[in-house]
Amino acid sequence: MINNISKEHTAPIHLIPSFHYDVIYLKSYKEYLEISLDIIDKALDILSDDADYVFTMEQVILLEEFWNSRPEKQQLLKKFVQEGRFDISPAMYVMPDMNLIDGESMFMQAKIGKDWIKKHLGIEQESCWIADCWGHHSQLPQILTQSGYNYYFFWRCMRRDVMKNEFVWKGIDGSEIKTHWLATGYANLHFPDTNKIENALELGIAGVTPDDINSLYNTSMQYGPSDAILMCNGGDFTYPQPTAPEVTRNLNSTGKIPQIKFSTPTKFMNSINWNNVNTFEGEFNSAFQGTFTSNIKIKQYNQYFCNKLNAIEKLCVLTNTRLELLPIWKLLLKQQFHDTICGTIADSGLQETYEDFKHIEKLINEKFEQLGAGKETESFFNPLSSDRTEFITTKGKLYKATIPALQKKNLEEMEEIDNTSQAINLPCVFNNEFYSVKINEQAYITSLIEKNSNQQFIASNACPFGALALQMDYGDLWLNFEGPLSGGSLEASLTQNNPDPLDRGKPEDIVYRNTIYPIIKQAQVITSNEGITIKQRGLLDYWEIKIEFETEIKLSSISPVIKFNTKFIPSGKNYRIRAAFPTSIDNGKISHEIPFGIQERGEHEHPAQSWINYSTNNIGAALFSSGIPANNVDNGVMLLTLFRAVAMEYKTASKDSFNEGVPHEFKYAFMPHSNVPISQIINKAHAFSNPLVPVCDNSFINEFKLTGSDNVQVSAIRWSDDKIFIRLYEATGMPTLIKLKIPKGVSKYFEADGLENKASSSKTIASDEIIDITFKPFEIKSFLLQIIKDQR
Repeated sequence: MINNISKEHTAPIHLIPSFHYDVIYLKSYKEYLEISLDIIDKALDILSDDADYVFTMEQVILLEEFWNSRPEKQQLLKKFVQEGRFDISPAMYVMPDMNLIDGESMFMQAKIGKDWIKKHLGIEQESCWIADCWGHHSQLPQILTQSGYNYYFFWRCMRRDVMKNEFVWKGIDGSEIKTHWLATGYANLHFPDTNKIENALELGIAGVTPDDINSLYNTSMQYGPSDAILMCNGGDFTYPQPTAPEVTRNLNSTGKIPQIKFSTPTKFMNSINWNNVNTFEGEFNSAFQGTFTSNIKIKQYNQYFCNKLNAIEKLCVLTNTRLELLPIWKLLLKQQFHDTICGTIADSGLQETYEDFKHIEKLINEKFEQLGAGKETESFFNPLSSDRTEFITTKGKLYKATIPALQKKNLEEMEEIDNTSQAINLPCVFNNEFYSVKINEQAYITSLIEKNSNQQFIASNACPFGALALQMDYGDLWLNFEGPLSGGSLEASLTQNNPDPLDRGKPEDIVYRNTIYPIIKQAQVITSNEGITIKQRGLLDYWEIKIEFETEIKLSSISPVIKFNTKFIPSGKNYRIRAAFPTSIDNGKISHEIPFGIQERGEHEHPAQSWINYSTNNIGAALFSSGIPANNVDNGVMLLTLFRAVAMEYKTASKDSFNEGVPHEFKYAFMPHSNVPISQIINKAHAFSNPLVPVCDNSFINEFKLTGSDNVQVSAIRWSDDKIFIRLYEATGMPTLIKLKIPKGVSKYFEADGLENKASSSKTIASDEIIDITFKPFEIKSFLLQIIKDQR
């Protein structure tokens, strides 16, 4: 124990008063809003009463609500912000899950939040304070630094080989960000007061005696040495304590603790000598794997509407149309709050979230109507960076078309195909230029030979290929199989990468952990010029759990991608459903798509954006999904967790999280290959999760074209004030040169940062010019294009 110490011989303590704001969690948005506005009022009172005090709040969605509901306090708030006494961090619109959302959404969280702060409060924020998110992928250093952040803070999902207070985190592109681990959480000290502490069982909250502070200090020093120690004075919806300034002064006068002062995240990080810290590379994943699937419809809706909004932004630029999209972005970003998108919310919040998504759908449909979609003459727009050849069924007719990247085609330009179909008997075979398959009487694929390698892709000693698999799951919304979560423990702050096999059962088990496979009740195959469609109807049956399902499998005559569509209505509680693909690949490399990049991982369940790949030097298999992030590989079996029927009824009203009686639909796909370039996998996966968009025949005035490499993807094209903003990224991990054809009417361009601000002097170009752009591996680059005024 430290006693009677002086600040000359110990690291000072930076104390950060704050509160963690849940947009939605155990209560609704409205219920939490009333509490949170009151908390800010109390913080302003203490700031007014005591010049030593400072306060930090997190999310701009709440700051905006306060600003609009308390106009009489706007100038007081602005005064304290500009004095550096009222801090905002991470200054994102909400505190999103840092793992599940796509990269463009992450940039928009920072842009919309920081733009609001700069406009209303006149400051720039440089600390990204992530109090309670689990999982941090290896492109975050680049995304955050391009968004103007110098510092990153997190608590959960610390790697066990790191466990340092301070370190420099290097991402997969080489970007670095100075990082602090909140080893003791975001609550810590609590000064004397009479207010209730919310969610106290989940937080490590200490008193403020010298012994309390020194104990916490010694715990923090285990992960040092450090030039300063950070302690928090907060917690979930914790009211600021008016006694804090006077008690702190009294503590300092005792000489029994290291000197303690009120601080902010940025002031703390500025006090560290960063020349003395280690650098660590890679990601900090994964933990709380149950959240990858709990209330899965939220993840599906989020990806679906993000893709739709991204397509609208591109169409607006291509057709030279201006539409107000900020309200849609804000409502969509709200759903990315970490507890919301992770599905760890009470019934009231869950229903509110579904209502928000209905409203988002209405707003997006209105924008498509304003762009002319739905008119009699149909075209189809390809919103992606690569050309695609597909069958299109519309108005009862079948068409085949190759649509270039960021272009559209009218039905009159497409080849109409005979749409006649017929049922054929099982078992049967199917061949295209990519593979040959055999299908048994239950409509399972039993043989899959990829023609280029002449290799059999299906393992013969496992479950049926593509079969659904049911496992009993007595976890809660956070944890697979076991619960409840001990949220305030040290273990809850660390990675938890445990095996997640297809079959957990062992002969010596007294608990039933075996995997249940379906009973197929009806099977048929329909053939046409498009390929074949396999239809299964079956039952997952375990005692009182009886789930009828329909799975449709499409094998195309022109594509190597085998598409699956599964529908069921959940019934019963405490189980999970997975889709299993036993492959013959042995000891392959596992790669997951992360935002703007690729991460190699082990055989544990991790979140992927839209694909994983499992391959050797000769052959491989890719698994695509749309809004279904939980992927892993178990002894050659590729697994996608579709659904969990779990809740947190021990904590709150949570029966709706079992989703009983709620129809669910899952879209996923399997692609065998023989060592194709990773760019082909990326393009096929993105095409699967981003369908062609029906549009009208409005002319495309501003056209873009990328040539020279398939490695570069377009993340966004949107209007940014009077300029066109474009974000590109190298997706494969290879140095790359591309040529970008600039639209007519562009007079000059600027390099831009991640928040759409100019980052270089202008470069004048001729109309319709092609510019060369070089990329380092996994590099993100952004540009602003200036349009000649009479072209707008």
